[in-house]
Amino acid sequence: MKRKEDGYAQQLEGWPLRKPYSKEVNLVSKTASVGVVGPGYWLYVSSILARRLTSIIDKGNIVGDEIPVGILTGAKRFLDMALDAVAEGVPANPPASINAYQIAGNALHAATSNGETPSDLPGALKSYVELLPRLRTPGSLSESERARVGQLRAFFEQLRDEGVTETYENVAEPMLPMYRY
Repeated sequence: MKRKEDGYAQQLEGWPLRKPYSKEVNLVSKTASVGVVGPGYWLYVSSILARRLTSIIDKGNIVGDEIPVGILTGAKRFLDMALDAVAEGVPANPPASINAYQIAGNALHAATSNGETPSDLPGALKSYVELLPRLRTPGSLSESERARVGQLRAFFEQLRDEGVTETYENVAEPMLPMYRY
């Protein structure tokens, strides 16, 4: 199944680890502001993915298309954007890539109990990208796969929590002075 969005078409199976840099990118017109791609932007994807991963872990197996393709594509786009920040060359969207990398670092640090350092971040993100196609393949999970899915769930739960916090700060907090009287 192919999906084309912003000129970024990829096939679900056989994804490369990251989108190759294209010299044809117009950084002025394609660059989103950092606030547009904050944790709140990824709230929907991270919420659905965390909930579905919890279900997969509880059952110990994957049933067909339990996770919608669009959710997996969104998760992959976030992870690719974060990996673009540390790849060779200039990222397609430098502010968004650096912001995604920082968000991913915060989420990974908060989600892990063993205190992974930022040097572990690119490797962890690559392992998450490699795990995503497996989530579309029906079957039982091995113990190691179950542990990796648990790590992925913790990561996206933390990303979801950061998104909820950001959304609250942007929407509810500005309105609080109106209700203090």
